[in-house]
Amino acid sequence: MNFRESGMPDEKTWDNFLDTVRILSLMEINGGVNTLIDIGCGYGTFLFPASKVVKKAVGIDIDNKMFKYCRDRIKQNGYKNIEIVKGDISQKKTLKVLKLYSDHVDSVVLFNIFHCEEPQKLLNIVYSILKPDGKAGVIHWKYDNTPRGPSMKIRPKPEKVIKWVESVGFFVRNQFELAPYHYGIVFEKEENNMKYGIILETKEYEKAWIAFRFAVASKKSEHEVKVFLMGEAVECEGLTHETYNIDEQLNLFVSEGGEILACGTCLKLRNMSGTEACPISTMVDCVKMVEWAEKTVTF
Repeated sequence: MNFRESGMPDEKTWDNFLDTVRILSLMEINGGVNTLIDIGCGYGTFLFPASKVVKKAVGIDIDNKMFKYCRDRIKQNGYKNIEIVKGDISQKKTLKVLKLYSDHVDSVVLFNIFHCEEPQKLLNIVYSILKPDGKAGVIHWKYDNTPRGPSMKIRPKPEKVIKWVESVGFFVRNQFELAPYHYGIVFEKEENNMKYGIILETKEYEKAWIAFRFAVASKKSEHEVKVFLMGEAVECEGLTHETYNIDEQLNLFVSEGGEILACGTCLKLRNMSGTEACPISTMVDCVKMVEWAEKTVTF
């Protein structure tokens, strides 16, 4: 994801723009937060102060310089509850890392990055990684003359951000001014989604195709979905038919943020290995999926 016009000043200049302690309080970031994710964490301006009140803080930045700076600061100061990830939040590789925190992410912060090229795509990603009732916070430069910030043509006004937020399925909890240069918005993920676990045991064209169509439809309806492949179903990736294109639906499910698990023993019996889309998993993972799911469907 391209974050346009996102050059960083030196750390001291950056820190002088913002009262981090006050902002974290306004963003409802406190001891009740289990896992916070700071997208585009930069110098860790909010990441490090947040780590003092939340149980775990995870910073993500695509810039190698910022990544190394935060990583070295974590090591030098012995932070135990901060992790730093280098990557693009819109890429599968980064999202795969974030799945390690699945069901625990109850706060996401996005500070001065909403001038990116695809803000609604970014919000959809935030929605997918937040647990129900999780909160997200945006801080951005005012639509006014400021000492830094992106050009006006790509600088969103608060009402524009609110429109994006609500279109994704969030509702706004609070909006506030952060004089002299910023504004802030806190929004929450409504608890209207379900958790579906799908167990697929067949590679029969029509049944497997229907299973993945159901999975895709569930994801598009904002539900959380995991699919466990066992038996001959581990052969579904790459499987096509003139009427039932299973591979197309499988990849569409993955692109929607769905998670697929493949029985390792079943793969081994077929001299197959796991893939990025269908990683090797165990029966313990299947049990955990069923425990996680509110509804389990078998095909």
